[in-house]
Amino acid sequence: MQDNISRACRYITMFKNLFQILSGVLGAPKINLDNTLQSKCNNGKPADVFFLLDSSSSIWQVDYEIQLQFISDVIDMFTIAPNHTRVAVSAFSHFYRPFIRFDSYNTKEQLKEAVLNVRYLSGSTYTGDALKKMRTRGFKHARPGVAHIGVVLTDGASANKEKTKEEAEKLKSMGVYLFAIGVGSKFDMNELIDIGSKPSEDFVYDVDKYNMLDSIRETLAMKACTVESITEAPLLQMDQPACGLKGTADMMFCFDSAATGTARSKIVYNFITEITDEFNMNDGDGIRVGIMSRNCHEHDIHLDDYIQKDELMGAINSIEFQGMGPILHNMRKHGFKESHGGRTEARKIAVLFVDEETEKLDFVFQEAAEAKSQGIEVYVVSIGNVNVDVLRKIASEPVGSHVIKVSSYDDVPLLKEDFVNSVCEGKIEENNSYH
Repeated sequence: MQDNISRACRYITMFKNLFQILSGVLGAPKINLDNTLQSKCNNGKPADVFFLLDSSSSIWQVDYEIQLQFISDVIDMFTIAPNHTRVAVSAFSHFYRPFIRFDSYNTKEQLKEAVLNVRYLSGSTYTGDALKKMRTRGFKHARPGVAHIGVVLTDGASANKEKTKEEAEKLKSMGVYLFAIGVGSKFDMNELIDIGSKPSEDFVYDVDKYNMLDSIRETLAMKACTVESITEAPLLQMDQPACGLKGTADMMFCFDSAATGTARSKIVYNFITEITDEFNMNDGDGIRVGIMSRNCHEHDIHLDDYIQKDELMGAINSIEFQGMGPILHNMRKHGFKESHGGRTEARKIAVLFVDEETEKLDFVFQEAAEAKSQGIEVYVVSIGNVNVDVLRKIASEPVGSHVIKVSSYDDVPLLKEDFVNSVCEGKIEENNSYH
């Protein structure tokens, strides 16, 4: 206990000294530390501050909530307004999830409430991918001419250290000041140094436990309030969305959530969310996305439908699960209708998630053939050991460039690059094994 108190005091003293150093290095005016933090931030320069939270499985829910409270407490130091300080928040594990954009909230109260409701994700630690999204998507909504600050909180080493270093360098080269905060004992200090801006002693911190994050709150707020924008740095260059640049497209994702189950369905939904972030939706003039994931409820049994046991048992036994076929039928009949947002001039794309447990294949084949005859381009995400003949009958020609394979649902998040290359850019070479 005494060690923790001593460590916290050491951090507070170091950070106060550090702030005075930063004020001189960055050209900000010296600040009297006896004044309140609130007055400092109220009089500070505008900034866009982006928090990137590690939400991997190694972080307990209670510690994740401490991260959120830490951000909320830092926000208390700022004047939140469109022409002053703005805050964005995203979380990551093996996928990236944006929760709050810079332009999402204009009041401190709304922003803090939203921060405390940022959802926990779980999964592996793909820090490099998340940093790329911070650069290409998060700071897309940042203002020119104000300080751009990123704060990365993590408790573990990333899955790809080289990519993490590379993406951090891209952010810093574009004028983003990066704080790297490691919590606990499992993070890689060398990786934190690679992430953080220079000098490392000013931008890289480690704390023993999540409940010690409060020891760096004041310094972080001070820095955000006083850091100068780097006018000579190159403007932030945002990667263009991979899809939607060469015309319009209507894309329907189809999978059988009833057969897939809750956990696997969540993986598919998360994948669709990640893919959507690559689309140029252009306020409805680019890519439009729809999802059909379950059968209708025509076989539901209500409390007053049957009062006799034999009739009830007979009704239950007569229920037949149709699988993917009816979903494809509804997609073909209704998914691209103008009344549902379909456009006659748009490229029509169906993306089907199929695994080795997909049933009623004859119906699936029939509906896939009908869809293709109507000009719908059918892609198949094949999960597990799906028979090649099945894929050949469902996917559009050439089959080899319309099938994206993965060994299990756990690996679905890794498909994103192949999906973008195949569906959006047509760069996947045809696999001759389908012939």
